[in-house]
Amino acid sequence: MNKFYVLFLSIFVFIFQKSSAQGGIWTWIKGDSTINNGVQWGNYGIQGVPSPANEPPGRYNPSYWKDQQGNFWLFGGQIYNLGQLNDLWKYEPGTNIWTWMKGAQLISNTGGVFGVQGVPDVNNYPSSGGLSGYNWTDANNNLWLYHSWGDIWRYSIANNEWTWMKGQGVFNQAQVLGIQGVSSPTNSPGAHTEYKCCWTDAFDNLWMYLDGDVWKYDITSNEWTWMKGPGSGMPTPNFGTQGVPSTTNQPGLGQCWEFWQDRNGYFYMAHGAYNSSALWRFDPVSLMWTWMNGIDLISGNATGASYISRCVPSSDRYPGKRIEGRGAFHINANACEDYLWFCGGNSFGMFNDLWCYKPTQNTWTWVAGDSVGGSTTSFGNYGVKGVPSSTNELPRRQGHAMWVDSLQQVWVFGGIVRGGVSRGNDLWRFTPEPTCIGFEVDTTQILPPSDLLICKNESTSMTLDPSWTVNIQPNANYSCNSDTSLITFFPPSTTTYTIIVSKLINNCPVFKNISFTITVEEYFMPSFPNSMICEGQSTTISVDTSYQFTFLPSAFSYNTGSDVAIFNPNVTTTYTVTATKNGCPVSDSVNFQIVVNKIPHADFIVSPNLVDIADAQFYLFNQSSDALSYQWFVDELLIDTTLDATYLASDTGKICFKLIAINQGCIDSVIHCGEVLSGGYVFIPNAFSPNGDLLNDGFQVIGRDIQLKTFMIYNRWGQQLFRTSDINKAWNGQYKGEDCEVGVYFYYVEFTNKFGKQFIRKGDVTLLR
Repeated sequence: MNKFYVLFLSIFVFIFQKSSAQGGIWTWIKGDSTINNGVQWGNYGIQGVPSPANEPPGRYNPSYWKDQQGNFWLFGGQIYNLGQLNDLWKYEPGTNIWTWMKGAQLISNTGGVFGVQGVPDVNNYPSSGGLSGYNWTDANNNLWLYHSWGDIWRYSIANNEWTWMKGQGVFNQAQVLGIQGVSSPTNSPGAHTEYKCCWTDAFDNLWMYLDGDVWKYDITSNEWTWMKGPGSGMPTPNFGTQGVPSTTNQPGLGQCWEFWQDRNGYFYMAHGAYNSSALWRFDPVSLMWTWMNGIDLISGNATGASYISRCVPSSDRYPGKRIEGRGAFHINANACEDYLWFCGGNSFGMFNDLWCYKPTQNTWTWVAGDSVGGSTTSFGNYGVKGVPSSTNELPRRQGHAMWVDSLQQVWVFGGIVRGGVSRGNDLWRFTPEPTCIGFEVDTTQILPPSDLLICKNESTSMTLDPSWTVNIQPNANYSCNSDTSLITFFPPSTTTYTIIVSKLINNCPVFKNISFTITVEEYFMPSFPNSMICEGQSTTISVDTSYQFTFLPSAFSYNTGSDVAIFNPNVTTTYTVTATKNGCPVSDSVNFQIVVNKIPHADFIVSPNLVDIADAQFYLFNQSSDALSYQWFVDELLIDTTLDATYLASDTGKICFKLIAINQGCIDSVIHCGEVLSGGYVFIPNAFSPNGDLLNDGFQVIGRDIQLKTFMIYNRWGQQLFRTSDINKAWNGQYKGEDCEVGVYFYYVEFTNKFGKQFIRKGDVTLLR
């Protein structure tokens, strides 16, 4: 139930305890209480935009509907001294806001926009009409209007579009009866004035009463059928026996303003002229009329209203003869009884009385208002807008709009108010005292669990009034406490539950139900890839930001909500990941490994480091460590991928070799150079052993086609131990006749080749024994 209703219901109960003089409370809800030149002008606002400031202009005899959501709709009607309107309005009781939905402001385009017949269009809307208009709401929540010209229109609430469905689109269209009981594309009830009585049947057909005839419109076939009546001329009323249906019964009403339906599918209408006080019932299955209540014109005069004390139902009291009163109803599933409401109208003076008819008892109850018609000075009492009060009084009126909501509250809008010519736009609500009409308003709300999103293996609960009997479907994965006031749900997966509760209210079985879906969140861990890095490096892994991860050991850098996590382990590490998502723990964990590879050390020896162009072969001896593969380059050109390499030079000059040592993506590189000589050859050993075995006993420069200039040997302290310019002389490893220590010594060599080019070589040699 809307909280707005609950609040006012509580207020009304308090007031009823203080005052039992009337059967309910009137509240002035919206609109104006003053009349300006016969009109309450209202405020259109912006089309399609709801606003508390919006107000329809005052009007007389509008068309009106109620949609399946309980919103009230209003179309057209007569505005004083201007003519007929064709604007469409929606009122939402829950928000107390009007919205101008379609049509022109005031009379700026009374011709409307017909468009193409059968084709909906956002620009379409009907022309303004007379004081008539039949109105239906179909099973698909579309609004239907049978225009006074003779056209039928459909309004789609969902699309906010009018469609001109049938008719000639011209004023005063002729009636085409066809054959009674047989539908035809050419049949038409024709133009009409001062008619409102219409109904829908169980098959979503649209019915109406016009000049003694009953018509049915089939939405699917878009065809009219003349169902009952004489077909020409106003029939003579034939009342028959009160309460007894008959094929010969005939209301014979020249006009019709009040209509109702009950839960059994029967149609009702009443009055129809100053000389009628009868209530009639029509059965759309048997096509028979039944005179139910009031005075028949054959046995007596049609008198005025027959009043008794308020809130006293009676089978021989009734509203009496009346024109332009209004009827409204709401078939409430929470009640065993139908309540058909009647309000206002004119019988040589306007009325503000409110009556309730119960079909099962065939009784009228005078609920509120005065028992005599008022003069033009009977202005009612508006009170304070929005505030219910026992002193509030609905101003007398006729040709108004009227609705009933699910709480049997009566809503009245506009019409001719205060007598004479004044057109009102005031909106009123009447809340009946439950004991007056025998309608107990049940305010029990069935609220779903507050938490409809749970984690797997969690539960959620809802509370209920323990006086209700409860049925739960599906009948699984829930538990109740002893009095069923607390229901706990623990579905293993997302489940839609339907809760049906019932109890007796005034010996009437009342049912309520609610359906809701409990979404069970079960999340699974995303995968994390294994990866490899080099020592001292880090790796970045993309992560799903909807999860909140925990890494063990901890990541180097990760914050909840971040889309990456950064890791920099020193050694190969296996990480365990746990997580939550939307507050739910992820049902599993995952492991991934980051392999840390050593960075290799790249080194090699170029031998010899000097070669002659005639024999320019270099031998590259790998000295690397912690490497699995190798790449050899000369001038950025890959020459080999083996452990060691050889290279045959083709030109003289300096040549540099690059070695890249690779270990699972980790690399190191080093560059060493050699030289290709032209016209001479020099070889300087890197070790000798002066031990008298006649093998490598001396250290000397070995050359071809060169001129030795200087050859010197130094110890590690820079002391010169040997010097010569004779290429044939060798150092014997002695200094001043004494053997030198085993170790490393340094040499310096200067020479020229056969072309006179000078070269210098420096290096070390190892003395061995």
